[in-house]
Amino acid sequence: PHLSETVLDCQRIRVRDAVFSNDELRHMLAEVKSCQYFGENAGENDFYRGTYGFHVKFRDTHRHQVEERLPFLGPALSKLLMPGCNCFFLNVFYARPDGQGFHTDNYFTDICGFFRPTDIVTVAYLGAAEEMVGG
Repeated sequence: PHLSETVLDCQRIRVRDAVFSNDELRHMLAEVKSCQYFGENAGENDFYRGTYGFHVKFRDTHRHQVEERLPFLGPALSKLLMPGCNCFFLNVFYARPDGQGFHTDNYFTDICGFFRPTDIVTVAYLGAAEEMVGG
């Protein structure tokens, strides 16, 4: 079976609403915006053009370093990261008002040396403009 089916008990998708309280969301969003790493994404990929944010790649063995440097993400990491996983690509960004296009998460292709879609993807929408629909 596919790794995601093994980790998610044979589910290919799982949706959880209200993972964070409104206070947690407000605090996290304020901290993200004031973080020294937060800025306009300069990537060549059209998906990121016009968005703001930052990303971090790390292994579970280095999670404590991420939490030391970005303490406001600690609660999110505790709630979102799956214990059976070892390698993470944390992508914090503010989407364009017109939304983002469909895409395949393949953040580890450079590390693997070939196209390698990500086994498990966790997406947490912390907020969205009223006119945005879907996800």
